[in-house]
Amino acid sequence: MEQRDKIEAVLKRAIEDERLTSVQLAFITTIYHLSIMNGFCNPIEVTRKKIMRAAKIKSFATYHKIVADLVTLLYIKYVPSCNPLKYSLIEFVE
Repeated sequence: MEQRDKIEAVLKRAIEDERLTSVQLAFITTIYHLSIMNGFCNPIEVTRKKIMRAAKIKSFATYHKIVADLVTLLYIKYVPSCNPLKYSLIEFVE
């Protein structure tokens, strides 16, 4: 399966999933958009600041809760960067 198809399948599953909140869906949509902008890369390199701004998330606690929830629900894999000069990695899970 191509990266584009894999990412689109995750987005479609997210839209149909009744367990997701609007903020979680905004987060997934933001990651999807960033992936498109980077040529459908999976995993994608991201910064918390960029995602929070695009998804309209104001709180670090909310950001981390959404990431933890989406990892638990098997939408994404998340590899945080402990270095502020490096990107974190987010990968869509099939």
